[in-house]
Amino acid sequence: MAEKEMLAVEASRQTEDDYRIINFCLEGSFYRAYEWSAWLAVRFISELKVTKRYSNAAETSIVFVGFPLGSMQKFTPKELAPTTSDDGKLLKMVVPLEMFGVDNTLEKLSNDYLVWKNSIEELPKSNQKNKDGGKSSVLQEGKPARLTDIMLKILACPIEQKSPLECMAFIAELKKEITEIL
Repeated sequence: MAEKEMLAVEASRQTEDDYRIINFCLEGSFYRAYEWSAWLAVRFISELKVTKRYSNAAETSIVFVGFPLGSMQKFTPKELAPTTSDDGKLLKMVVPLEMFGVDNTLEKLSNDYLVWKNSIEELPKSNQKNKDGGKSSVLQEGKPARLTDIMLKILACPIEQKSPLECMAFIAELKKEITEIL
């Protein structure tokens, strides 16, 4: 699911029950939640790393969180009743009403969300990935990614599910990225 489609899903919330749903979409080897879903994930699941950046697709700043596909069990609590779409690209969790709290109105929650979103520092444009959708390790200014980005890429890759040839290609790609940094 593309970023623009996920933002449309987030914008389509209408009922109070819709505002209790956390939507994660599969992007590569990560599940990501945007905007309201990201806020719910941080509030009710875990203190995930939040990223805020300008989105050309949405023409505004967006926030998102994510976790590797291999860590799905760690970040999908049973009390949130996770369900996956037939194609596996959308993971939904519904926050139970009792977790929300009785005194939390939609207006209060909306205000809390806006305060949270505005408190997150936006990545400067020079740190954002290039126009090829972030598939390259080279950033807009032509500077390579950081070593920590490469380490995260290694951790996110399900090596045990890859063929030996795919593993060799992955290592070659990593070697190239590391060479660009050093």
